[in-house]
Amino acid sequence: MSQAWTVLSGKGGVGKSTVSVALGMALARRQLPCCLVDADLGLRSLDMLMNLHSRVVYDVLDVARKDCKLKYALIRHTEDGALWLLPAAQEGQPGDAGHGEMERIVKKLKKRMAYVLLDAPAGLGPGVSALLPASDHALVVTTPDDVAMRDAERAIALTEAAGLPRPMLVVNRVRPDMVARGEMYSPQAVASALDVPLLGYVPEDRAVLAAAAVVFLLSARGLPARDAVTADFGGIFRFDGQLTLTAAVLGGFLLLAAAALRLVSGGMAGLELILSVFLACSGAAVLYALIAQRRSGAFAPTALLVPVCFLVVQLIVTYRANARDSVLGHFYVELLLLAALCLTSLYLAAFAYRCGAPRSFAPAAPGTSPCSICWASGIFLILR
Repeated sequence: MSQAWTVLSGKGGVGKSTVSVALGMALARRQLPCCLVDADLGLRSLDMLMNLHSRVVYDVLDVARKDCKLKYALIRHTEDGALWLLPAAQEGQPGDAGHGEMERIVKKLKKRMAYVLLDAPAGLGPGVSALLPASDHALVVTTPDDVAMRDAERAIALTEAAGLPRPMLVVNRVRPDMVARGEMYSPQAVASALDVPLLGYVPEDRAVLAAAAVVFLLSARGLPARDAVTADFGGIFRFDGQLTLTAAVLGGFLLLAAAALRLVSGGMAGLELILSVFLACSGAAVLYALIAQRRSGAFAPTALLVPVCFLVVQLIVTYRANARDSVLGHFYVELLLLAALCLTSLYLAAFAYRCGAPRSFAPAAPGTSPCSICWASGIFLILR
């Protein structure tokens, strides 16, 4: 049975819209058709968070005023096909759509969707009151501080006055380290104080803050704001939605294997020996960065600079060793592969430092992705 949920907070700035988008995407990825309704008239934000702002033509106010049909205002997400957005108007005030019109719109959406998530405006004004009669349930988002909790308590009272069941609670921006030291309320303590069931909590993540601070710039450069919403900004081995962790692991082992082959071959001294040790350190650094990410969820970006430095040095040494050869065909393939691997490693390191454009290396066809570059260059280094 289709359900309509109003997501509200009372206090602004607690992450209500971010939680709404994240929940919508989670439902869509479970193949449950979901529509996000941005009900914050005059201050719409969901289109930016979902990277759909360039596709907005009609909005919820146009539908409420019957200036267009509902199907023309809905925007289907390009990557999560079961997720839809009904954007808010840029002009107008919360509540302009009216109680009856919002109920009519939600009733139509429930015929097509498994879930309808209504992202309410901040505060407890007429914009929120217009949404509650159209909803089956309510979800209150708060942060673990006294001011936000007090406003959340008023939001809970408002939902009960509208005749809705006891709302669920999401506690956002929880710092587990501060909770352990007794410096912050635990999610369970917040739920107990507000006397509502706890749906879940979201830990504080600086990656989300960094992404949100430049969300317009990122979306303009082609990075879906989904990465910011799902706190996957730190997943440096994600290219255009494809997880290339396997390629990175393989690359690390290939570097180690190449170093081992060079060392066991013997006959090396001076610069060659130093480069072989440097190569081994590069492979170990890549694997160390991956292990750190798997254990703590955070990368060690400095470790990813080691292979970059090695490849730059190796590229210079290779060029100088072959510069006097007048036949370019003798060494140009080696130089090109080293340059490709150098750029790929630099790209990974840049992404670990929260910079770079993730789609600049987006694969246009099989064999042109960073995975293929890593494999080809790594195999060449072993066989050379």
